[in-house]
Amino acid sequence: MPVELGRDLSEKVPQATFTELSGRDHLSFAGDVDEYIDEVEEFLTGERREREPDRVLATIRFTDIVESTRRTAEVGDRRWRELLASHDEVVRRELARYGGEEVKTVGDGFLVKFELPASAIRCALAIQTRLADIGLK
Repeated sequence: MPVELGRDLSEKVPQATFTELSGRDHLSFAGDVDEYIDEVEEFLTGERREREPDRVLATIRFTDIVESTRRTAEVGDRRWRELLASHDEVVRRELARYGGEEVKTVGDGFLVKFELPASAIRCALAIQTRLADIGLK
């Protein structure tokens, strides 16, 4: 529908206002619905509420033991399971210390989430230091 028709209609309806919104269509239920709802709410109530953003900033990090296949062959399955258990304990302890959240483990790797990038970096450095103590990178 041409925008001019909307303007013309708003001029013929008492107390109507015309607001042209961004977007490529006239669908009120798709795209940036918040912009549409804000305009309707302000027209009906005379006020516009501040909306909380629905986005979250997070830092995602993935860990992986360097050359784990080679190390397994070197030390044997039993010793590797012990090293892996120690690794997991170190990672989880440092995650708790730095506010990280374990999302998922895959093999010898961890997928983790932090609210702050600096916490993710500090945690990674602490994990590297602690793992060096048990011979892992």
